[in-house]
Parts: sequence; structure tokens; C-alpha cells
Amino acid sequence: MLLVMISVISPNISLLQTLPVNFTDRILLWDAAAEIIRPNWLTGIGYNTSNTVLDPYTPARFNGLSPHSSYVRVFIHTGIVGGMLYIATQYTIVQYISRPSLNSTDAMVLSFTLPLIFLQLFETFSILGFAHQSIMTALALGYAIQRIDRQNWCES
Repeated sequence: MLLVMISVISPNISLLQTLPVNFTDRILLWDAAAEIIRPNWLTGIGYNTSNTVLDPYTPARFNGLSPHSSYVRVFIHTGIVGGMLYIATQYTIVQYISRPSLNSTDAMVLSFTLPLIFLQLFETFSILGFAHQSIMTALALGYAIQRIDRQNWCES
């Protein structure tokens, strides 16, 4: 649904066309990623940090580009098994941390964690990398897990 909405509105937004990789180009990159995922849907192609995996499926001007989505990248490398685990991990953390009775610390953790999870739709960093965004996301999710663990320990 999200991809359809992006493909419909992106040609009409001129500001987005000035970005180095606009939404239309991302859809081309995501289509190339789908070509890689289809034959390797269960376990992926294995973890590979090279950005050249999309090159055979994209025009020359895209050579060396990543899929510009952490979720798509995880599905490329780990297949449906790793991709669903990656999504489930982040969903579970957000579900536990966003309960109705938030205290101020949990609200702060949630307000820091949600944008990082959303940003992974359009950027390639993940909690498994060494880039500063990856480290910030891993720390935010780790702190959220620590908060969940502490809450569960206090309740039992």
C-alpha cells in the first residue's frame, strides 16, 4: 500500500525530484531488490555489505547504490525468515514500550525510537551496522528492551 501511494504522489511533488535519490528512483531500486529476493525468498543471499548486489538489475546510473530501505536490505540478505524477525523485533519493542500508562522516561524512549524505526523505511542503516545511525538505533532499541525487562521484572 505504501509503495503504491508513493508511486502515485511522487511524480507530482517537484521538491522530491531534486533529491539525489527520489521516490521514483527508490521504487526502481526496490523493484531490483524484489528481483533478488524472489529466487532467494526463504533465506536471502547471505549477509553482504557490498552495494553492488543491485547492479545487475538496475540501470548504470544506479550502480553502487543500496536499496535505500533497511527493511528491504534485510530481506535481501536474510530472506523472509530474517526480514520478519527484524520487523517483529522492532514491532514488539514498540508495542511493549507504548503502553497506555507511559511514564516520562518511557515517553522519551518512545519518541526517540519511533522516528528511528520509521526512518529505516527510507535509509539503509540497520541495528546490525556500524554507521552512527545504526549505533543510535541499536542503543535506542537496547534501552527500550532494558526498560521492558525492568518493567517485567518489577511486575513479577
